[in-house]
Amino acid sequence: MNIQFPENGLFIGLNSLKIENNKYEFSFKDAKTKERVNHIYYHPNFGVTSCKEKSSDRHIRNGVIKDVFNLSFKSKKNNKYFTLAIELVLTN
Repeated sequence: MNIQFPENGLFIGLNSLKIENNKYEFSFKDAKTKERVNHIYYHPNFGVTSCKEKSSDRHIRNGVIKDVFNLSFKSKKNNKYFTLAIELVLTN
């Protein structure tokens, strides 16, 4: 496979389709208000993993592009950022 990658990287887009077959409904107890909250989510759900450096990953929610989980947190591994937990494998 004679695939040439640009020097500034590769962009891969992933999308969750808001269709009935992908719909997942659940409820949970809100930690602050102690009330039951109903929530609707659409699959697939893309996981994240922790890392030491801020990633350049982006996500789109309701038409708005934002940094992926640009949150700080404390972990035992001394990691403080999130990045998408995906792997790209090129095969023939």
